[in-house]
Amino acid sequence: MTTANHRHLPLTAADVGRRVSLRSLRLPASPSDASDAFDTVGVLRSLQPGRVEIERRDGSLVALGWPPHPSDSGLAPVVAGRVVPPEVSAIDLQRIAQRGWPPRESRRLGDWELRWSDTGGRSDSVRVGVNPGMPLTLALDVAREWYHKRDAIPSLQVPRPALTPELRALGWEVTRSVALMTAANAGPHGSETTSHATTQALEFVHTSEPDDEWLGLLHDDEPFEAASLLPVLVAPTHVTFLSARDSGSGALVGIGRASAAQGWSGITSIVVAPTWRRRGVASQLTEELLRWGATQSVPRSYLQVLGTNEVAHAMYTSAGFVTHHHYDYWSPVS
Repeated sequence: MTTANHRHLPLTAADVGRRVSLRSLRLPASPSDASDAFDTVGVLRSLQPGRVEIERRDGSLVALGWPPHPSDSGLAPVVAGRVVPPEVSAIDLQRIAQRGWPPRESRRLGDWELRWSDTGGRSDSVRVGVNPGMPLTLALDVAREWYHKRDAIPSLQVPRPALTPELRALGWEVTRSVALMTAANAGPHGSETTSHATTQALEFVHTSEPDDEWLGLLHDDEPFEAASLLPVLVAPTHVTFLSARDSGSGALVGIGRASAAQGWSGITSIVVAPTWRRRGVASQLTEELLRWGATQSVPRSYLQVLGTNEVAHAMYTSAGFVTHHHYDYWSPVS
């Protein structure tokens, strides 16, 4: 990569959260000496006068000098930079996420996959890829028939902005929207900078299967049929079920789940008992699951948040997550 391939410092604060490539000069260095230049690639975490921070793939932060920066700051000055594509595409990350929440039954349709679990969730939708291997109208007819045999309405999981005008023209509508967010996994001791205004003293327990109390709290949050959902929950090869208990009373105050596959850890099923909400419990559950991901030797985690859940989105953002992409669920207009 040469300096000529970088546009001269086009980045702004609006690019925070995006993947960037920055060219800097080692200190001491001459701006005319290309041999003193080096590149840093990662997620832009902060940009302010004099300093920019980049999060690399391993989760480490690199601070570099950003104009106007004092010459005695000790930070290598950035001389060029640009936004670069994410390391994994939206379609590929959707495919990886399916490994963490696999359907009980599926059928491939080109690069699409029809999925069924009878749980009412993401494993009961069509994972839309690049090409179904047939005209779109025919693929939609196949999906309609496949789900009709299961007494269900077809639902397409489509990363934005793919197929938006085509589906609208064919009489489909968005039923809900989701943000898929990613973050670097925490080290073995977690983040030393994270704080909670009302941190609770919790004890964490990891198990390979959920017990009745864990399932009960999940059911209270969103009722389900255990016979349908349990096979989905325990299907991944590397999975943990996290229980958080009050260190004093031993009461179950929250749960979470994570699974690891293809270099990613997927966080799901974070639920806090009603009387324990707004005390920082969800944040602590998230951080513990990020630590678990690090123990599985995977550098990053993902989770999925409904577009209408602004509270959860803000909480995950404060935990270091950034939005990788949005996707919508589409169903035929009734």
